[in-house]
Amino acid sequence: MKKTYTLSLCIGMVLFSILDSNSMLAQCFKRGSFVVSLSEGSNQSVYTTYSTGTSEFRGHRGDETGVRDPIIIEYGISNRWGIGSTWGNDIYNVNPTSFYGFNLSGKNAGVKTSEYTIDGSYHFLVTKKADFALVGSLGTFSIAMNGTNNDYSYRYTSNGNMARLALRTRYYFWRRLGVTSMGSLFAANSSPVGVKDNTVGKSASTSITGSTVEFGLCYRICR
Repeated sequence: MKKTYTLSLCIGMVLFSILDSNSMLAQCFKRGSFVVSLSEGSNQSVYTTYSTGTSEFRGHRGDETGVRDPIIIEYGISNRWGIGSTWGNDIYNVNPTSFYGFNLSGKNAGVKTSEYTIDGSYHFLVTKKADFALVGSLGTFSIAMNGTNNDYSYRYTSNGNMARLALRTRYYFWRRLGVTSMGSLFAANSSPVGVKDNTVGKSASTSITGSTVEFGLCYRICR
């Protein structure tokens, strides 16, 4: 009897969630919703450089950990579909000798990546407070590395594109303010071809693939 009651309760909760997610009045995400999210996280990446020129530089491949801080905006074009944009930066500290062929007296170099993507999202489960979505992103990607070490100035810039596939969740504690989390897989590629003021890594293209996990806050401007 207890097992039957527990099973009935579980089935009832699942049915309630489905009905609740299909109710326009109950959805925390629907057509006309406008949401801004700010998060921070980390990524585990395979960081690869390779030569695109005729120099003796051959590049390097290694596992690197970075930190991430994107801003995301999204607009609901229907009760299930959304469109938006992401502006983000990742920060790495890499060995410049191995990856880009120049030396900083044994010190690592700070690398900043920048991305801007157009995002499409499908919200497969939406309730009064929770929102689960699959997100696909395509956009531009660039790398910047510059600084000074013992009166030696270095500069490297490369440009390219990226793609990202993510699972994103939001949970609203209040009517408009909530928390968000996202796990994603990404691939990015950039080249210094066409950049004229690089002083290092002039023939070094960069490829980064990996996964990210991030957490933050979200604010629903329009219901």
